[in-house]
Amino acid sequence: MEFNTYPFIALFLPITLLVYHLLERRRPRVWSLMWLAGASLFFYAWYNPANLGILLTSIAFNYGLGHVMAPGRKHWLIVGIVINLALLAHYKYGHFLADNWHLAQRIYEQVHPLELPLAISFFTFQQISYLVDRYRNDLKQPQLLHYSLFVTFFPHLLAGPIVQAGEMVAQFAKHHGRRRIAKDLAVGITLFVLGLFKKVVLADGVATIATEIFSAVDRGESVHFLPAWCGALAFSFEIYFDFSGYSDMALGLARMFGFHLPLNFYSPYRATNIAEFWRRWHMTLSRFLRHYLYIPLGGSRQGIAQRARNVMLTMLLGGLWHGAGWTFVAWGGLHGVYLLIYHSWNSFRVAPTRPPSRARILGNRLLTLLAVTIAWVFFRAETFAGAWSLLASMLGLHGVWLPLSWQGAWPFSHPLWVFTASFPPYWFGPVGWKACVWIAVLWVGVWWLPNSAQFMRHTLQGASLPPERLDQPGRFPILSWRPHPILAAGLALMFISTFVHLSLHKNFIYFQF
Repeated sequence: MEFNTYPFIALFLPITLLVYHLLERRRPRVWSLMWLAGASLFFYAWYNPANLGILLTSIAFNYGLGHVMAPGRKHWLIVGIVINLALLAHYKYGHFLADNWHLAQRIYEQVHPLELPLAISFFTFQQISYLVDRYRNDLKQPQLLHYSLFVTFFPHLLAGPIVQAGEMVAQFAKHHGRRRIAKDLAVGITLFVLGLFKKVVLADGVATIATEIFSAVDRGESVHFLPAWCGALAFSFEIYFDFSGYSDMALGLARMFGFHLPLNFYSPYRATNIAEFWRRWHMTLSRFLRHYLYIPLGGSRQGIAQRARNVMLTMLLGGLWHGAGWTFVAWGGLHGVYLLIYHSWNSFRVAPTRPPSRARILGNRLLTLLAVTIAWVFFRAETFAGAWSLLASMLGLHGVWLPLSWQGAWPFSHPLWVFTASFPPYWFGPVGWKACVWIAVLWVGVWWLPNSAQFMRHTLQGASLPPERLDQPGRFPILSWRPHPILAAGLALMFISTFVHLSLHKNFIYFQF
């Protein structure tokens, strides 16, 4: 079941919320948590009930192992990590490893992949972090119900954030009381509607451009300079609003039940360097890779060469985590190279004595966005041939041709009223000047408008927020959330206009991981 579908919004969510808050009034609180755990399991099993056995087995194994985990018993930690990664490798990377082995042996036989259990990458990483925290004695053994809910809580189950047990177990053990229900619902619904709008209207709207261009290059066709850049930037904004929308919806759903999830997305395209980008993009994955991979490998404590090795290994594995394909490895490796260049530059340059000028900040943002967009080409392309072809087009090697006339119509088949025109074949469908203008509008909005955390900054104090940026409302301080009839009416209109287009919904990009 997905957040942007009619069954979830019209049936599952209201029923789960109503019963939970009715049970929350009773003591002991175990009944409301049991209901929430059962609803989360139903939510997970909706797509394929057979996957439920894998999830429950994983929970039982790791919870049992946590009982015997203690400082000094490193062998149990190794056993737990190996078995968790073996389960992930079997379902997610088995066919990838077999295909590459056959290729190395000149055996031309393709191995068909197994059906990937939903969210296996996310609940595997969460439980590895639990085992490590138990080994380090940073976490007391939780109750089985609290642990099960930490893994299965449906707002974060399918695509994050990657939460740690310590962040959630304490919240499950605490009774929130009745007086916060109205505020929690108001804040949660606001975040959910904002995220739904980002996904259905913005991400799915601009996705049509990216799909047209990347499908063309993967078929072996060539595109010209402007369509190539429109396609690459379109996917950059598609995945931006797709993941930003999901992150907002996850925070909002958890808040409706009175819980706080860690912030997972904070305007990464405003980053002025690649390291800052990773502090803003998929923040909980970056935290996991840093705390449970990069630092245990030695981090930056063992010299420049070892730091370079650790950075590259971390980013390569981070890329492979996103998908079983060499294009994902290339994407992670490219970001590793970016980070090495950034750290090398910092080690040689003289620290500035004055704050950077606006022009320099703008230049740094443009350079960072350019590097990220180039890397997204490998992330999105199905083949290396398609990726290289698109990059060549972005360099103008396939022609710099700008059309002066347009063909086709723009029917009102999408809430954005764009992306459905038919242009000449060499223009590859919907990429025209209107599409380029819309990409520019999205660009301005991403850079200048307050993000969701800034808009809701007075209500998210319980979440894991970057404190140095919490009080920065963006360029328009008036855009700040507060209970008001006009805001409620605007959100209602936004929800209705989005709800009627759910039949056109597309899967969240991170659901495939």
